[in-house]
Amino acid sequence: MAWRPLAFFAFLAPPGSAKLALPTDHPLPKVSVIIPAYNEAENIAHCLLSLHAQTYPHRLLEVIVVDDGSDDATVDIVMRYMGNAQPRHRYLQTNSFIVPVRAFGGTLAIIQRERNGDSGKPSAFNAGLAVATGEIIVAVDADVVLAPDAIEQAIAAFLADDVLIAATGHLIIDSRLVVEFDANGDICLDESGLPIPRRLSLSERILTASQFLEYVASFHLGRRSESTVDGMFTISGACAAFRATVFEEARQQYRKRTVTEDADLTMTLHRLKDFRIGYLPTMRVHLTPVLSWTQLYGQRFRWQRGALEVSAIHHLRRRDPQQKWYLWNVMLPLYLRVNHTLIFPRLAWSLVLFLLPLFGYSWGLVWQLVYFLYLLYLVLNTGRTLVAYLMSSIPEKIYIRKYLPYLALYPLYRSFLFWVTLSADIRTLSEKAQWTVESPLLSRLERSARLGGRRLTS
Repeated sequence: MAWRPLAFFAFLAPPGSAKLALPTDHPLPKVSVIIPAYNEAENIAHCLLSLHAQTYPHRLLEVIVVDDGSDDATVDIVMRYMGNAQPRHRYLQTNSFIVPVRAFGGTLAIIQRERNGDSGKPSAFNAGLAVATGEIIVAVDADVVLAPDAIEQAIAAFLADDVLIAATGHLIIDSRLVVEFDANGDICLDESGLPIPRRLSLSERILTASQFLEYVASFHLGRRSESTVDGMFTISGACAAFRATVFEEARQQYRKRTVTEDADLTMTLHRLKDFRIGYLPTMRVHLTPVLSWTQLYGQRFRWQRGALEVSAIHHLRRRDPQQKWYLWNVMLPLYLRVNHTLIFPRLAWSLVLFLLPLFGYSWGLVWQLVYFLYLLYLVLNTGRTLVAYLMSSIPEKIYIRKYLPYLALYPLYRSFLFWVTLSADIRTLSEKAQWTVESPLLSRLERSARLGGRRLTS
């Protein structure tokens, strides 16, 4: 499938105006929701409760939790929240909705795996896929919360588009998913039965606001434009939907040959003829923010390394010249240039700028240039946010307005991500791939901050 010109006119349509309805004259498919989980005791309860609240008929829902050798209470929590008994939670709350929680009427399967050399998210998902019986497969991370109509919207999209074989949902960073826990590890509830949000530190608030603004633009502008030209680079691993038959046609599942198995699978599916991969703006998924600079470093390091690995694997492979010419010959090379090659000119001026006084230029001029560059990035980021605002739903617009003051710090956040990208490019050449990566400097700084906080309170 190539670029669909008529789809461009729907590009600016806000998600709330394009809700899809399930057909009344068509049998609804069974859906298998696969949740790989490793030590997700603090997150998986919210995810499971969001399945309680789904508007899609529960009799057609099959939930498969694959515990990948957890050594915490993940399995106990799964049994507690997915049984037929009414959960202790009365409501599920995000930054977009509050819905009452009801008993789950679908089926549940738990696969417990030992932690070994075959562990990891790709293998865990494949283990769930091996026993799934649904016509549609929905893969979600354990730390996400699906909007009540998320699965309904995904199924409506698949039924309305015969050539759609896989799609990614619309991710929303949600600070309300960061909650208080009691001594038993249960989520603390207020008198109304609502989860009690945890008070965030200044650093955590900056990270949450920056990620929210980043995701708003990345999905409303990035994913939407990629879908319009049938050039999706990554079906987000946090939430993706597939036709079950696609894994047979592609003769592939998730693979561990890169550290971003979701991007690898996406590129593999692009090789199937006469099908397309889409973005579903009405399949809304709330995501817990990363609250540590060290964890953010590790996450983005893995994303950048994986993008390089996937690009190298799929760009060099032989392909049908008539199949998705624009993706392989324009979008993928452009992605490599923007996310790899073009970071080095930025590195050059970032370093050379502060060497100008050695050549007779005043420090005043240097700071004027720094201020000009800061304003340039501030204007660009503000413009992207405002365009994304036009496409956003009402709850998103409320939070965009709430986070507008943080746009002043957003260029600094983007600069941090630039140095993470550079670090990933350099370390990829000399280190073996691994899922968890740390920055020694950030780790020491965060440990020092925690120790300092303990001294002040002791």
